[in-house]
Parts: sequence; structure tokens; C-alpha cells
Amino acid sequence: MDQTTRLTSDDWIVVAWHTRDEKYTSLARRLGDQLSAFGAPHVMYDVDRGNRSWIQTIKAMKPVIVQRALDEHPGKIIILMDVDCHIHARLEPLVERVGTADLAINLMRKRKRGLTSGNCYVTTRVMGFNDTARTKALLQYWGRICRTSVDDGETEETLLAHAITEGPCNVHMVTVPAAYGGLETHDAPPRAAITHVSANAETHPAWKHLEQRIRIGFRKLSTL
Repeated sequence: MDQTTRLTSDDWIVVAWHTRDEKYTSLARRLGDQLSAFGAPHVMYDVDRGNRSWIQTIKAMKPVIVQRALDEHPGKIIILMDVDCHIHARLEPLVERVGTADLAINLMRKRKRGLTSGNCYVTTRVMGFNDTARTKALLQYWGRICRTSVDDGETEETLLAHAITEGPCNVHMVTVPAAYGGLETHDAPPRAAITHVSANAETHPAWKHLEQRIRIGFRKLSTL
């Protein structure tokens, strides 16, 4: 997309998905309300988990959800995000960045004992997909290796990294800026547009608070 072209809400859509239980349906409703408050067009897909494990469900669904969104909204930029993300600002700057490439990949730094390391990993928490032939080829390859994976040690994220580095698709990528990456609230930069509060952590707020206090303690020790 020409960077001088002004994007409108007709050019993009946010896509999220949830299983049909009350917990994730409620999260999807809350995310939809936040997206509406900032004028972000969006669609929420509900899926049947069946008898699959949670890891197998995510592996099976994420490539399919993006492909479905591209099929149902041809020509539009797709912003994929998890339903336990929170929206604090308009998303047009992220959309415009995605529009300059095939794919906006989200990289997060690994943590060890509460401290950030120099190593990064791919996360699918927030990503952007442009409707290009290379994007569709990558999705087909990613979806295929996700469908055939039976090892719960392989996630949709590790398989996406494999698809990008080892697959046949030479995609043009940009990175998702940290302010839009869906970092945990205590790790996100000031005035972040998208943050994340794990759905699992939301059910155990006391443990989440303890984890945050431990991480802050490690940070203080690292400056001594």
C-alpha cells in the first residue's frame, strides 16, 4: 500500500476469536466494547474447542481465523489480537505500518527470573496481515504445519517462526511497535495503545500481584 494513501475504517479490521465458554465470551464482549470506543472495526469469531487441549485449539485455529478473515474481508488489512488484550488508544498507526509490508510480526524479549534477556521470540498476541499473495502463501504453510503437529511442545508461535524462516514464502515483514504489542500492563511502555492481562491471571489476581512485586524487586536489584 502506498504510504501516502490515507487509510479509512473501510481498509482494515481487527479480528479476534474465542471459545464458547462464558469466560472467553465475556472477554470478547469487553474487547469489542473497547475497540468500538476507539472507532476500530472488528469481528469476533466463536469456535468450538471440542475435545482438543488448549494448545491444540490455538494451533488449529489461529491460521484458520486469519485466512477466514482475509476471505471474508478481501483487500483489507487484518489486525489479529487475543481477546485478553486491552485497548487504550486508536490503532491507525499500527494499521498504517502493516500496510507497508506483507506481515507485521510481534517480537517479545524472553524473561529469566523476572529479568528481560536479549533473546526474542515470536508472539501471535497481536499481529498484522496484509492481503497479499505472499501473506496467503505463508498462511497456507503455517496452517499446514499447525494441523500436522501433534507435539504440545510446538506452539502456533514456534511454528510461525519456522514458517517464516524455513518456509517457501519470502514475506516482507515489519515489526509491531511495543506500544501496540500487547505487553503485560507492568511491562508496557507509557501510554501504550494495546496491553495484555492474561485470562488465566485474571482468575488469580493475588498471584498476579505477587508476580508483579517479584519482578519489580528483581529490577531494583539489577540496578544496584
